[in-house]
Amino acid sequence: MVNCILDNHTMLPIALYHQVQLNGTPSSGAARLEEEEVVMMNLLVQGATLEQIASHIHMSKRTVDNYLRKIYNKLGVRTRTEAIQSFIRSQYIY
Repeated sequence: MVNCILDNHTMLPIALYHQVQLNGTPSSGAARLEEEEVVMMNLLVQGATLEQIASHIHMSKRTVDNYLRKIYNKLGVRTRTEAIQSFIRSQYIY
């Protein structure tokens, strides 16, 4: 272990290593979302419409729709309901 540290290697518990290897991220159930994406998802969880989200963050409805599609891809889901469920189970505070 000392030699690994001296060689500038990182030590991880094997369970965490396998988790990162399988998912690309530690188990959070979701990919890393940007701050603006978290804001959008928080609004979505609260029941906001695309128009309300767009108004709140000063973007067009179309831009919000594009962001949500990107978020759905990051979360590995296809529908709004699945996205909300995944987001609620994630490490993000809503």
